[in-house]
Amino acid sequence: MPYLKGFCIMRFGIRQNWKTISTDYPKTRGKYMREGYRSVLEFLEADFEIEEEQEHLYNQLATASHDAKVKETFQHLARAAKGHKDAIGRIIRDIESDNHDVCFYCLMCGWEISFGKMPSVGNEERCSLCCQKFALVDVDNDYEIKPLPQ
Repeated sequence: MPYLKGFCIMRFGIRQNWKTISTDYPKTRGKYMREGYRSVLEFLEADFEIEEEQEHLYNQLATASHDAKVKETFQHLARAAKGHKDAIGRIIRDIESDNHDVCFYCLMCGWEISFGKMPSVGNEERCSLCCQKFALVDVDNDYEIKPLPQ
């Protein structure tokens, strides 16, 4: 799974409340899903919904609060949740509009390997630090990289 600049999503990361998306016609929020980003988009959309719910809840609690300090705290939390929601929404839109680089960390040295904004499965790139060559592969509509022999 590619990582997202600003959001490093690792293979062993949190995998909770993921929605099942049809593999025949994958969609994300009514739009067709970009090839290779199934898991990333599911993860981001779940986070988006959580932030949206938090913003709503914090605004309700701020409205109901009679203590000025408590009200201020909930308003601050609501603004933070809105900022998180907006940032996640921008990343989702960038991915859906093919305006997001497909990048991985080198499996040998950890350096960044970029396949560009609109790569094709089978494209090959070489790590600029250790010179290991990798191919871009698709596994269940998620991009992965496969080391190639030297």
